[in-house]
Amino acid sequence: MFRANAQMEEKSADSNKRRFGIIRNKVMTKYYLTKIIYNGLTYFFIWYSNDEDGFLLFNQRLLVFSSVEEANIFADKEHIIFEKGITVFYLSKITELIDNVEISQNCQSLIDTWHLFSDLSKSLNEEFVGDYNDEEIVDIYNKLFYGSNLKLLKNEEYHPSFNVDEKNKCLEIFQSGLSILNKYLNYDFRK
Repeated sequence: MFRANAQMEEKSADSNKRRFGIIRNKVMTKYYLTKIIYNGLTYFFIWYSNDEDGFLLFNQRLLVFSSVEEANIFADKEHIIFEKGITVFYLSKITELIDNVEISQNCQSLIDTWHLFSDLSKSLNEEFVGDYNDEEIVDIYNKLFYGSNLKLLKNEEYHPSFNVDEKNKCLEIFQSGLSILNKYLNYDFRK
């Protein structure tokens, strides 16, 4: 009897893992509680990282929480342990960051947001302009990446310059990411 119950619980747990898109494989998966502040509202998501990065989904929808407590209750139930800290994105300030993109701190925020949108689009099977293999987009990505002056790169301080066309392309890239996010936030996730 105990063995049958244990197998049923294991099958139930496996079905939950598939339903929520929880990744448990040979590569250790890390889970990050991610806070997005956008249009005056705050949302929480679970971003995961292993050999593939993405966001947890439920029934092909972005899994969204309205509070840290709500996310923690879900994580406890699903046996997810978050890495320390909460990653925060202020997406309402994207245009302001692009206008002042030459500042290293803004490059870092923009490249982090680019990664957020890229992983989000892959999780949701959406097309993100920032993932196009286009020379202009790759150049902009590289400028942002090296302009963030990460200590691990051990390069000389780099302050990229962006012409008007590049700033407009930046806006197009980030608007693409925001439209993906809007599409999946456009439902009542609190039900």
